[in-house]
Amino acid sequence: MDEKTLSFIEKAQSVHGDTYSYNKSIYTGSNIKLTITCKHHGDFEQTPSNHFKYHCSKCSKGAQNKAKLEKASAVYLDKVIAVHHDKYDLSKVNYTGAKNKVTVACLEHGLFEITAQHFLAGSGCKQCGNKNTRLKTIDTASKSFESKARKIHGDMFDYSKVNYKGTTTKVTITCPEHGDYMQTPRKHLEGSGCHKCAIDNSVSRLSTSVFIERAKIVHKNKYNYAKTQFTKSHEGIIITCEEHGDFSQNPHNHLAGAGCKLCANEKITYTTAEFIDRANKKHSSYYSYEKTEYVASKVKVLITCPTHGLFYQKPILHLQGYGCNRCAAIKRGKDSSSSTAEFIQYANFIHDFKWNYDKTKYINNHTKVIITCDTHGDFEQTPGSHKSGKGCPKCGIIKSTESGKVKYEEFLLRAQNVHGDKYLYDLVKYSTYGEKVSIKCLLHGVFNQSPTSHIRGAGCPTCGLESSREKQRIPYNVILKKANEVHNFKYSYAECSDENSERKLLVYCPVHGKFEQKIDAHLKGIGCPKCSCIKRNMQTEEFIDRANAIHRGKYGYEYVDCNGTKRILKIECYKHGIFEQVASQHLKGSGCRDCYVDSTKLTLENYLKDCKKLHGDKYGYSKLEYNTIRDKVIITCHTHGDFLQTAHDHKHGGGCPKCAEYFRNLDNKDPDTPCHIYYLQLKTEHLIFYKVGITTKSVEERFYRLKKDNTKILDQLSALTTLDKAIVAEQTILEEFEEHKLLMSDTLVLSGGGTECFADDVLGMHGLELEDYIT
Repeated sequence: MDEKTLSFIEKAQSVHGDTYSYNKSIYTGSNIKLTITCKHHGDFEQTPSNHFKYHCSKCSKGAQNKAKLEKASAVYLDKVIAVHHDKYDLSKVNYTGAKNKVTVACLEHGLFEITAQHFLAGSGCKQCGNKNTRLKTIDTASKSFESKARKIHGDMFDYSKVNYKGTTTKVTITCPEHGDYMQTPRKHLEGSGCHKCAIDNSVSRLSTSVFIERAKIVHKNKYNYAKTQFTKSHEGIIITCEEHGDFSQNPHNHLAGAGCKLCANEKITYTTAEFIDRANKKHSSYYSYEKTEYVASKVKVLITCPTHGLFYQKPILHLQGYGCNRCAAIKRGKDSSSSTAEFIQYANFIHDFKWNYDKTKYINNHTKVIITCDTHGDFEQTPGSHKSGKGCPKCGIIKSTESGKVKYEEFLLRAQNVHGDKYLYDLVKYSTYGEKVSIKCLLHGVFNQSPTSHIRGAGCPTCGLESSREKQRIPYNVILKKANEVHNFKYSYAECSDENSERKLLVYCPVHGKFEQKIDAHLKGIGCPKCSCIKRNMQTEEFIDRANAIHRGKYGYEYVDCNGTKRILKIECYKHGIFEQVASQHLKGSGCRDCYVDSTKLTLENYLKDCKKLHGDKYGYSKLEYNTIRDKVIITCHTHGDFLQTAHDHKHGGGCPKCAEYFRNLDNKDPDTPCHIYYLQLKTEHLIFYKVGITTKSVEERFYRLKKDNTKILDQLSALTTLDKAIVAEQTILEEFEEHKLLMSDTLVLSGGGTECFADDVLGMHGLELEDYIT
């Protein structure tokens, strides 16, 4: 290498250091290009004079770009801070361009990636977004709930403690008189209020005069109430029977149909002549009774109608005023004009004058009538369905479509309430609670699930599987630590291994040596089986000492040979002789069976004395045949007649099951609560049957799960009345047509009410309406 080239290299290295290599450089003049090698970009040509002033062109360009990017990044971060303030940690942001993603740290949910331009435009953490959306939805729904509630209840209640999470999740509402109580928003917006207020109002509303007025309607002016002073619905009052004098009775029982007990006893013991005499008085000698043979008040008798001939009817109903069903049907037909007016009046009350009834001609609840919708024109519907709340089917379709958004928002609110921010619902296309929707898990991606399952707690199946595996995968050091705690370091686990696929422990007992045992069993306290056997064995002397202490020397143990608590022993009763019994049962207090039977025997006189002390005069015992406390006996309820019950149960508080059902339905409810009694024609795949029932909701709400029972409603009747009257009407129908009853509990599994069904159209075949049973 010549001296000029060496001089150039020396001067270039003094300027650029080791940045470049000059192995290919040959100096021929200051303005003549030579080859220089850049460690980053390879060979390039440059004049020596320029090389002393400049760098590799590509390096210069990169440095310029880097400087520009650093400046752009600083400007970008300033703008981001102006948009998001101090909500995010920007230390991991590496700005490389507006359309490239940057990594941002959310102070609540951790790292996430987002395009730089979207982040600058205001977008941020998705989980925060979901949370804010949920909070806004809840806040909006909460304000809407309070606004609607105040329109219905005024300023009666305080809603400051309401934590709204959905229409079916109970919230805390404050009553100014009774304090806080829990209630679902749906019930509250339907008009329900404080339960204690309802009870107080029920009692206060039912003044003496109101009680007497209702009682006269129920009992058809049979009793005198001159001595009646109503205070509370559960306190007895004085009522006067014109035939048997004064008697005391619970007001609720009296309004449910209970009356004079002596009259009830007489009803049970009518002769045929007495029944006919009473029937002629009731019906003004309209019917003939030459073929009537009276047996009991609820056993049907044969009665002759002068117009339609023979018909069967229960004496108790006949004496209440019921007569020939065909006559009743004809009478209703003759009153069709007035029935049409009544139907229209009732329908306008239910539907708030929404429909036009100019073409309506009412025949009965089963026969369709023409109703006019101002929007969609005429449509046909049975009066029973219309009175239960159904209207124009086309309006119903539109309403269902418009409510789709509301249902989606309700689902979203409930889902986020259950799962928090775990899932994203951007892909959800909501149709119904039964149809699956697409939900995105932040860990495992999209999965399909029905909304019903999701709001009940179901989630990502992959997360569930991993969680299940994690629960099963308990480290051995944790297992051994817990085992020592449970067994107080009694055993050694030196030979235990995590490689055991059956998840068993190899345990060393200091007394009996090695034994193998399942982990779950060992951690529940089960230990060495041989130690356990020794512990269970009991010496005869120890057994006799413990038995004498428990039974106080009542038994002899001469024949006892005990080697364990499960052995059957021969024990001597000093009164009844030898009997056999398991040792452990004897030590728990069991003794001679014959002694126990003797102890349960009461004389009939003492038994009836105990029963009357408990139940008062509520029941009659004329048919009771008493042997032992465990036998079933016949007891007579003065309201509902005979029923079977064990002597033991009745002596300890058991009573008439129908009375119990009545008060169970009324439990904590206002008897004047509006209530529908309904009669449905139902169809399964192979059967048509009929059902009677009551509900304080609409029939559609009551049977919203009917479709899942593979059953549908073909037709329905419904009548609006009060809760107490609906209960009595339902019980009367079930009793009157008991021989037609059909048990459908296996079919109506989810809907319920399978015990109130009939194989035949009991109302239709007798020309009856539900209104006939509402007194």
